[in-house]
Amino acid sequence: MHKIPRWVLRIGWTLFALGLLVVMFAGTVIDNVDTPPESEDWSGTLMFKGETPVTYDVELNVFSSYYVFVQEGANITVEILNGNDHNYFEPCENDDDCDMYDIEGNISGYEYIGEILIDDKGEYDITFTEENGEAVEVMIREDQGFQSFLMIAGGSVGCFVGLLFLIIGGIMAMMMKESIDVDLSSQESPKSIQEVQSDD
Repeated sequence: MHKIPRWVLRIGWTLFALGLLVVMFAGTVIDNVDTPPESEDWSGTLMFKGETPVTYDVELNVFSSYYVFVQEGANITVEILNGNDHNYFEPCENDDDCDMYDIEGNISGYEYIGEILIDDKGEYDITFTEENGEAVEVMIREDQGFQSFLMIAGGSVGCFVGLLFLIIGGIMAMMMKESIDVDLSSQESPKSIQEVQSDD
């Protein structure tokens, strides 16, 4: 087999194998977060829990969703100290979705108050304060569903591209083999003619 088709086939197998591994890994992540609606983890896994006033230093990424819950009836101010217009806390009143987890994903004694939106991966200082300075429990829950979706999409693309390389490499190998066979047969013809002439 020529070097070019051999390398094309190797690249194809590598891409296909890597893509398959990514899809399988993402599938295990989804299995871990695939919880029933009546579970508290329906809104994501617990990332932080504390009492006000408190500052939470954490690294956040753009592929996860971060939902904030507080004790029912509490008036809490959430602020990202080193945030900006692209990395900030979005109160649920702005999107009119404060009842999003009232039934599915309901956490007894807590209510959903908004989401931390992140466009730039990095470390952030998040402060929680109660308007009267009282000690009130707060929590952040992380949802990695979108991250798993991106991993599956990327792995599927890798598998497809790898399969495409395998098909192209296979076709190239067959065409080059046929070309070699034709060349060999054309080289054998004059020899056969010479043998016939020598017999005469």
